[in-house]
Amino acid sequence: MKGGRLKERDPLFELVLKWITKPEWDMTLTLREAMAKCEALIDAHVENPERSQLSQSCPGIGQFYTRLPLTKALDTYSTYNSVEERRFVPPTFSEVRQVFNLAQVYRMRQCKMLTFDADDTL
Repeated sequence: MKGGRLKERDPLFELVLKWITKPEWDMTLTLREAMAKCEALIDAHVENPERSQLSQSCPGIGQFYTRLPLTKALDTYSTYNSVEERRFVPPTFSEVRQVFNLAQVYRMRQCKMLTFDADDTL
């Protein structure tokens, strides 16, 4: 880490942001649509990581051991942050990361303690 900056690069988060901010086939997705799409891709990747569409869209992505309830996490995050209410300001990398973190917390509810690193990762 150089100059105290937190990690601002992650291929999966960047893919979600690309779906939201860069028109592909004259279409962009809402944050909710992008999270639902990513959730479905992760589900398929859990089943077959070598041949998943996620591994093709995001080369070098690691293995997922559990599904992530991203839309449920977005519901919770939006109640506090109103990220879905914004019309002209797209979500930031940090906001996407927070939704993923919250989804991980939902999947790990049986744990007694969770800790985060300085870059907000579990």
